[in-house]
Amino acid sequence: MIIKFGPARSRVATANATSWFTGSEAGHNHAATLSGIKTQQLANSQDGTGGYNQLVFDDTANQSRISLQQHEAQHTGDSELNLGQLTHQSDNQRLNPTGFGLELKTRHSAAVRAGSGLLISSDQQPVNGMQMDSRPAQAIIIRQHELNTALAQSADTHQAKGANDPTADKLTAIKQLDHSQQVISQQTSQRQNQDNGSNNISTYSEPHLQLSSPAGIIAATATNAIVTAGNTSNLTAEQDISVSSQAQQHHAVKDGIRLFTQGTATDSTKPNQETGIKLHAAQGKLSSQSQSGNTHINASKDVYIASTEQTITIAAPQHVLLTTGGGYIKLEGGNIEVHGPGVMAFKGSLTELAGAGSANANSMSFPNGDLELPQVEPALRSLQWQLHSGLDGQLQGNVPYQIVSDGQVFAQGQTDASGQTQRHTDESFHQPVEVWFGESGWSVLAESVDENTPVPLDDQLYDNDDDLQEVGI
Repeated sequence: MIIKFGPARSRVATANATSWFTGSEAGHNHAATLSGIKTQQLANSQDGTGGYNQLVFDDTANQSRISLQQHEAQHTGDSELNLGQLTHQSDNQRLNPTGFGLELKTRHSAAVRAGSGLLISSDQQPVNGMQMDSRPAQAIIIRQHELNTALAQSADTHQAKGANDPTADKLTAIKQLDHSQQVISQQTSQRQNQDNGSNNISTYSEPHLQLSSPAGIIAATATNAIVTAGNTSNLTAEQDISVSSQAQQHHAVKDGIRLFTQGTATDSTKPNQETGIKLHAAQGKLSSQSQSGNTHINASKDVYIASTEQTITIAAPQHVLLTTGGGYIKLEGGNIEVHGPGVMAFKGSLTELAGAGSANANSMSFPNGDLELPQVEPALRSLQWQLHSGLDGQLQGNVPYQIVSDGQVFAQGQTDASGQTQRHTDESFHQPVEVWFGESGWSVLAESVDENTPVPLDDQLYDNDDDLQEVGI
């Protein structure tokens, strides 16, 4: 800053121009409501034509906003974070409104990472609400778990499950639903409050990504969408599910497909009150094959087989048997047997008995091939436990522990001063493991019971994958 004194006046000259000013042209004729910080690229600081960064506080009446902007070149808006009454601003120009709330945008890449869990929600939250409060999503997951369990139990009752299938409450997908709601309902003791008590805050017990909305979620793309899971996937709707494709649909399953419907229409407003399963092909063939086993078609009432325009052929290499009420017709090896315990009547306007004849249906052979799937190495998981008193919350240091899997001790040690074990990484964490704490004469057992993710034992364990499990004694 240079200060010059003359005989009648003083003048102040500075190299820093005002960041924002009130002008007369469109966009510049705003009141003096803008304040903040603005920096320019050094290469263009003299003429002001280069890129710049700015933090703007806009205190316009009823249009308050904050804008953090990064411009690689003049007025390009490469990256911006806008809060409040969103308004497009180019340097000093305060232009058209663009929305209200929060906007985060960039012309380049963006990443959102949260190592302990991420919640993306459009649910309303009170001003004092918990950061990770996911009760609306939890309530939905609980309802979905109940619906899945009820339908699976109904399928079991109606003999829709396979001989080796687990019962409804043991199905992996249903168990994972229950596990998911436990993950997002975690409560963790935080810092002490002014009354020397502890505040419980909502957290996630695993690095879980939760999407939640009370009105709907849309994921749309003009090209390809991929949804994949290394363990299980669960698609549930309390009303209808529609799956449509303009070309083809392909379903390939290794261990079997079960299709079951309870067949009870509960919504009187639906245009189609018929229930059951329908397979219709408007054009082309309908083909059903059992390439290495039996085919059963059973009904408690009528079975109707008809061809409206052509023929029906029933063929078998050994015999065909039609039977009811003790009478039967059997076709076997060129012979026809007709038996009946009662009256047998042959009626017709013309009866013709001619010489022998035969007819054969087209034979069919099935391929025989084995399925070869790539071997997937199990991912290593790391876990750590922290031991504390269940009475006063005191951390238990210098306590011996052992980690046991399948009856074998594969890790042991002693808790540190903060009650923490060492961090252990092993494939065994994909199987049930036990952790024993204590000196001779007493012990505390921490146990994981799920093949994919350990879960609390008596509500004393809080498992964070790649984080701490707290064990109360």
